[in-house]
Amino acid sequence: MMMKKIALLTALLAAMQINCYADSPQAVYQLPDAYNIGSVYQFEYQPESLYEINCKAGYLTDIALKPGEGVVHIAAGDTSQWMVDQSTVGNVTHIYIKPKVNSARTNMIINTQYHSYRLVLNATNDYTPMVSWSFPQEEAAEQEAMARSEEIKRNISGSNAKQDAGVTLNFAYKLKKKKNIDESIYPKTIFDDGIRTYIVIPKNNRYDLPVLYNVEHDGKLTLVNYRVKGSMIIADRCFKHARLNFGSDSSVDFVPQED
Repeated sequence: MMMKKIALLTALLAAMQINCYADSPQAVYQLPDAYNIGSVYQFEYQPESLYEINCKAGYLTDIALKPGEGVVHIAAGDTSQWMVDQSTVGNVTHIYIKPKVNSARTNMIINTQYHSYRLVLNATNDYTPMVSWSFPQEEAAEQEAMARSEEIKRNISGSNAKQDAGVTLNFAYKLKKKKNIDESIYPKTIFDDGIRTYIVIPKNNRYDLPVLYNVEHDGKLTLVNYRVKGSMIIADRCFKHARLNFGSDSSVDFVPQED
């Protein structure tokens, strides 16, 4: 009887481990792992993973980024045997990739304000016309953050602007701008709730949105995870020193005020 219980417990533990590993991101996702939506192969985005894509000489593969993203940098291991171009349609950035020969193989990294897409590119006889990504985890987090930000915005417009129900909001930030930045794009308010940082931007600023960086002790800039919802930029962290970069050396630094 005892042996049966041990065997049952062992089987249950093994099943739990299998489920745990099944939920973990794969190291490499290939085309069979993607969903087919018409001619689009759509992967679920995992920041730690690689995505293997088959291309064909003489044909373009269209890489569609998340709506609202812009390219910060593109790097490839072999730039002599691959052609890369980009354009924007609506609010979606498209990267066009084409191998020059069918024996080419390389990797490519596409960095945006929000994500790093790490690709493994194979030039074969197979043709992948379009590739995109879904972001279910981010969308769930965005819904939660949006609900919270709407509640905070209601409190901001009220007389007790600095006190959310059960949460202390910190509005004590010093801002310093570099070069002349028009008031129409200058952030109206910056505050945090101890978990996230909220940057309120003018409602009429729809096209000149800044890129948000964390400023390290040595002055190095690193991209952070953030999103834009309505007239708010929401970052999933608090900062000791951050920078809103509007381009052309125009930026706004903000730091918490000392007590």
